[in-house]
Order: sequence, then C-alpha cells, then structure tokens
Amino acid sequence: MHGSRHVINSSNGRVQISSQKRTVLITGCSSGIGRALAEEFIRHDFNVYATARKTEALEPLKKIGVRTQKLDVTDPQNIAACLKQIENEEGGLHILVNNAGYGCMGPLAEMPSEELQ
Repeated sequence: MHGSRHVINSSNGRVQISSQKRTVLITGCSSGIGRALAEEFIRHDFNVYATARKTEALEPLKKIGVRTQKLDVTDPQNIAACLKQIENEEGGLHILVNNAGYGCMGPLAEMPSEELQ
C-alpha cells in the first residue's frame, strides 16, 4: 500500500498498516525536480502540497489532484501559515522536500551577510 503509514507494534514486532495517507510538502514546484517529485508522490497515493511563489505555474499539478499553495520560503510568516493550513487539513506533515532555491551571484567572500541569510 503506497503512502500508508507502517507502524511497528512494540509488543509483538509486527508491522501494522494504517489507512492514513502520508502528507508531503514540496517547495519549488513550478518546474524541474519539484514538479517531478509532486507528480511522483501523487502517483504513489500521498497527500501532496506543492508550493511556489507563482501559483499559476502549479495549475498542471492541481489538475492531477495535487494541492497547491503560494509560498515564499524567505518569508517566515508565509511559512508558518502554510504549515498551519497543512496541520489543520491533514493533522500534520510527514515529509518535507525543501526544493526551493535562491540564487545570488558573486564571490562568497564579498557577499553581504543579509544575502547569505
């Protein structure tokens, strides 16, 4: 059973399978690896939350059953709101794929500390 939680019963060592689907949050899903991972997790019957700064790019994922959200990983309040929504809807998060990236160009030694944060 894909996406199910496997729980080992400590009294008898047996694996018990619950019907609860696992929930995964993937950041940076507008293209590339993030999008491919969202497609793969949904194919394996996970509850998938795909995020990106521009939600229009997530429309193809929404059509296959992926839940989509706007998320800016540099905004702590946005992150907290996203996690709160998942907690309210799913009871929690099982897997985080932190795929979103931020690029800044130039020599590391010359980068302002704000850029490195």
